[in-house]
Amino acid sequence: MKNGGTALACSDAFFGPMNNLLLPGRAENMGGGWETRRKRALGHDWLLIRLGARGTVQAIEVDTNHFKGNFPDRCSIEGIDFASGRITELIQSNAWSFVLPPHPLSADARCFFVKELVPHAPVSHLRLNVYPDGGVSRLRIWGTRSPEPHALLNEWPIAEVRTALARCCGSSRWVEAMLERRPFASAAALARLALDTWNALERADYLEAFSHHPEIGANAVELRKRFAQTASWSEAEQSGVADAAEPTLDALASENARYRARFGYGFIVRAAGKSAAEMLSLLRARLENDPDAELRVAAAEHAQITQLRLEKLSS
Repeated sequence: MKNGGTALACSDAFFGPMNNLLLPGRAENMGGGWETRRKRALGHDWLLIRLGARGTVQAIEVDTNHFKGNFPDRCSIEGIDFASGRITELIQSNAWSFVLPPHPLSADARCFFVKELVPHAPVSHLRLNVYPDGGVSRLRIWGTRSPEPHALLNEWPIAEVRTALARCCGSSRWVEAMLERRPFASAAALARLALDTWNALERADYLEAFSHHPEIGANAVELRKRFAQTASWSEAEQSGVADAAEPTLDALASENARYRARFGYGFIVRAAGKSAAEMLSLLRARLENDPDAELRVAAAEHAQITQLRLEKLSS
């Protein structure tokens, strides 16, 4: 908490609030930790944390101090790189991956994990899972902070910066305008400049940028062929369609075709954190827009995608 870490949400906090987990020092008693009620059904409890800084995890401590008969049987920790994600999007996202696979815990003990961690890309958030329930006194994360995107763009050669910016936004005018504004003062200044530059563009520029995005639910093999530079990002952003039922995927393909026929470009949506069903519902609703209104909506969605990708430049 002293370094900016924040507990954002949890499945349950019946016996102890979630932010206790991040307090300085060790707890004086069980009431100083995070504890959930006993579960009477299948499942497990979890707690979502925004890290004080985006980076890679190198060591973890899970402290069950004072929890003897009511500590979790085991825990796992997952990570995600979604710095600007809303809480609901983070909870629903399919892009989480293990930093620490499920591992047994001990009663009233400081449990340290280093060798047990799996290699991973930089993360902005972590999710502590406890199986099936119980109390944890403190969670400590040590790691290496990732370089800020603006610093990388200031340091890289011009050719690398142009390529990196083009991965974030396919508008050539946007890329050149951003290059002219180097160096960037901060991550926040980079984000503001990216949005201001985008909003100053014209319809042709938006359509050029839109053309660099695969359709929602696109075949992964074809996606990698046509969009080699951004395929990995697009797959992660569209992870909500990975486990979608065939009828939903078929409906997405059909409605995408209707959308393209009506507006002349593919459906643009900030897909990160959204399920296939949610995206299908949004697509159908936006089919009712008039062309000018829909262009503004699509442009706003694209601006959010660009911001997400700027945040990932150090990945």
